[in-house]
Amino acid sequence: MKILDEKTKEKLDELLQMECDMINRFFDRSEAAGVAMLGNSLKSFRENYLVKKYGDVIPGMCSEYRVFIVGVLKGIKEEYQPTALSNILIPKAKQLGDAELLKILQD
Repeated sequence: MKILDEKTKEKLDELLQMECDMINRFFDRSEAAGVAMLGNSLKSFRENYLVKKYGDVIPGMCSEYRVFIVGVLKGIKEEYQPTALSNILIPKAKQLGDAELLKILQD
C-alpha cells in the first residue's frame, strides 16, 4: 500500500467534504436518491481519478480508494450509515445519470 503525500491527502479531504455534503443532501430527500448519489460518487471517483492515474487495472491495495471509501462512510450522517455501508459492500442501485438524479429530486 502506497503512503499518500500531504498534497494528495488535502485534495482527497476537500473532495470528500463536497461529496459527503451532496450525498447527505440526497439522503435527506429520500433513501433512493441518497443511494443513487452514493453509487455515482464512487463510480465517478473510480473513473475520473483512479482509472486516469492507474489505468484499467487499479491495484487492490490502492490507498486513494481506501481513503475515499472510509472518508465517505465517516462523512455520511449517522442515520444513513447502515444503508450506505450496505450499498458499498453490495451495491443494489443501478448507476443513474445526472438527469435521472435530478428527476428523483424533483419528484
